Amino acid sequence: MKRYFYSFPVLFGLLAIGIFLNFFAVTEAKAGWNHLVSSMRWSSNTINYDIAGGFNTAQENMITDHNNSWDRQCTVNFDSDWYSGNDWWIEGIDSLGRTTISHQNNKIVKVTTRIDNSSDVSKNYTPASDEYDFAYIVAHEWGHWMRLNDDRTHTSSLMYETAKKGNLNAAPRSEDIEACNYLY
Repeated sequence: MKRYFYSFPVLFGLLAIGIFLNFFAVTEAKAGWNHLVSSMRWSSNTINYDIAGGFNTAQENMITDHNNSWDRQCTVNFDSDWYSGNDWWIEGIDSLGRTTISHQNNKIVKVTTRIDNSSDVSKNYTPASDEYDFAYIVAHEWGHWMRLNDDRTHTSSLMYETAKKGNLNAAPRSEDIEACNYLY
C-alpha cells in the first residue's frame, strides 16, 4: 500500500484553489444578471427627462407609466423636466428604439431616445397582434437610460435584444431589477 505525504504548502495551495473556484461558481449563480450591467452610471439616483415631441397623449402617458414601473422597483427616480436635455423623440428610424448615451468620466451626462414611428408600432396601450408593443419598447429603452445592456441570453428579460409583435408584459423582470439595483 502506497502512502502519500503532502506538505503543508501543497495542502494550503489546494485549499486556496478550491475556495477560489467555489467563490466564482457561487458568484456566477447568484448574479445571473451581471451581463446586463455597464461601468457607466448617473451621478445621482434622480434622472431628469423630457418628452420632446411627436408622441400622442397615450404614448406620452406610457413613457411616464413605464418610468414609474422602474421607479417602484429600482432605486432610481425619473422626473419630468422640460429643460433637462435628456429627450424622448418619435421619428422614422431603422430600429424599434434607439438610446444614445453621452458620458464623461464614466458618468452619464446626456441621454436621447428615439422610438420608431412606423405603422407597425402601436399608438396606444393595446397593440394589435401584428404591431410592436409601444409600452414594451419604452420600458426596454428606460432600462438603457439606467445603463443596462441588451440581454442576448434570457428571452424573458425585458432587456432581451429583440421584441416580438403583440401585447407583451412591459414590466421589468427580476434580473432587470437586480441589475438596476446593483448599479444604483
